[in-house]
Amino acid sequence: MGLYYISLAGAYRAGEMSVAYPLAKSSPVIVVLIVALLLGRGEQLSVICVFGIILVVGGCFLIPLKRFGELRMSRYLNATCKLALLAAIGTSGYSVIDDEALRTLRNNPAVSLSATQVTLLYSGFEAMAGSLWLALFIAVRKNGRLDLRQTLRTKARHAVLAGVAIHITYCIVLVSLAFARNVSYVVGFRQLSIPLGAVLGIVVLKEPPHIPKLAGVGIMFIGLMLIAMG
Repeated sequence: MGLYYISLAGAYRAGEMSVAYPLAKSSPVIVVLIVALLLGRGEQLSVICVFGIILVVGGCFLIPLKRFGELRMSRYLNATCKLALLAAIGTSGYSVIDDEALRTLRNNPAVSLSATQVTLLYSGFEAMAGSLWLALFIAVRKNGRLDLRQTLRTKARHAVLAGVAIHITYCIVLVSLAFARNVSYVVGFRQLSIPLGAVLGIVVLKEPPHIPKLAGVGIMFIGLMLIAMG
């Protein structure tokens, strides 16, 4: 999880939010699908779900483009795309690990807690572990320490509220894993934040609404709806 936060923050610094966020949040869908197949859960995925995942991944290739004619590898070899891909790897990793860990805990006869209690306890330990890695990353970097002091002086309230909101929303995601047949469905449905993130980047941050970017977000949204229906 620490890898995800560090990489996504770097992608935001390097480029546009309406590019970095959709790329970081869409790529895990196909990665988790592959992992699910390797774990022998491929039969749990419907054809509609797989087709939706393909659309989501296809849409992400359009988002970094300014014009459709720029569809070539060099458009993706930049810091924003690379860091967004690294964030996607982090998301895929912790999503699969969380799913497997919670399945093991819920099915362990020695654990007398309910599914929700197990999830809340697990999320608390996960949050502490992630915070320790992020604290270490900040502590070993001079700029990181300076940025932390500046944030605590001027934006401490906003930082705390953001942290609490992130933890609560991810707790909801972890609880949902108990009711999903396959982690790919949860990871896929979470990507509803993709069009929202892209729209906020364009409307609030005034980032350019290139036609391929809008088309890519639209294709992703259709794919997400198929995943939800699958």
